[in-house]
Amino acid sequence: MKKSELIAKVAASLNKDEEEVKTVFETVTDEIINQLRSGETVRIHGFGNFVPRPYGERKCYNPRTGKNITIPSSVQPAFIPGKKMRVMIQK
Repeated sequence: MKKSELIAKVAASLNKDEEEVKTVFETVTDEIINQLRSGETVRIHGFGNFVPRPYGERKCYNPRTGKNITIPSSVQPAFIPGKKMRVMIQK
């Protein structure tokens, strides 16, 4: 499902304008991103947790050039589904 399809379904189920739902959706996702960027975890009860996952610097081999390279440390977002979501998906 694409973002636009999700917005259309939510708008239809709430009898709201798609632009209004799109604004709310983008505001929520922007705030999740801002919290992850600042190193905070976002917990949505019954849905799951968005966590910033740090990865350290590591050595790697580039098969194309044949050289060893160093991949710098980074922080990547991760999603851990909540118990309610895991149970609902298995049904």
